[in-house]
Amino acid sequence: MKRLLAFLLALVATFSGGVATAYDVLTTSSGSEVRWYLPVVYYYIDPDGFEDFEIDELIRVTNQCFETWMSVHAGPEFVYAGTIDIKTPSDDCFNVIFFVQDPIDWMEMFHQEDGTAMAMTRTYVDPGGRVMGFDLGFNDAGYDFTNTDDMDAVVTDYANTLTHEIGHVLGLDHSEDPDAVMYPTAPEGEISKRTLSEDDRAGLRYLYREPMPEVRYGCGANPDPHCPDAGMSCDQGVRDSEPSRGTSSFLLWALPVVLMRLRRTRCGESRGWRKPCDVGPGLLR
Repeated sequence: MKRLLAFLLALVATFSGGVATAYDVLTTSSGSEVRWYLPVVYYYIDPDGFEDFEIDELIRVTNQCFETWMSVHAGPEFVYAGTIDIKTPSDDCFNVIFFVQDPIDWMEMFHQEDGTAMAMTRTYVDPGGRVMGFDLGFNDAGYDFTNTDDMDAVVTDYANTLTHEIGHVLGLDHSEDPDAVMYPTAPEGEISKRTLSEDDRAGLRYLYREPMPEVRYGCGANPDPHCPDAGMSCDQGVRDSEPSRGTSSFLLWALPVVLMRLRRTRCGESRGWRKPCDVGPGLLR
């Protein structure tokens, strides 16, 4: 009896002591998990028109957000490749983070019915779930993105938003853990999503449980076999000049809001084999 009791107590301890996971992963319509198979992913920034804070800081914080996910040592290595003059999502092998100052352009780019989306991530996925590229747009017409540790000055924290978006770039869906970066809601002024939770790390480790291919460095070392150019691994199209500065953003902030991340998948044929998918947030007032 004592042995049976000890066994039951050990069994209860095993289940109660386990950490329940709340993460989820993105899948294709056929059920394939969405993930990268390229060991190195080159990304660009188009800072044209962005005036919320200094461009040097924009580049630094963007790199830092990617490094936050790479610190888990699961998934591809993201490498900043410079600035580029591409301000629209396109399946062109260039992975670009850009900012849209015109609300009409924003709605047309991502097929939005209104301008409430804060940011949209579009990934290009083959039928087997292989991510071959992404574009990430920020609604700079509707939001004042801030980069500060002064909680009295935080409006829409850029790093808070981008870190969440990168999770979708990697293939993660929303989490039910309110402490997770991938949790679908965030109050105005939040900065906690700058830091990964254990649930975020667990989701990434699950998605990239198989080792990535061996990394080979150099221009063209890891090209996209489906693209006619080497845009993802070379510096074609990169501009060396100072980015132009547009007019001040048209801000739509009026009332305190809560950000809600809604999975919106709109997949259409692209190049006859890839499907571009949009994933983006909306606002609940």
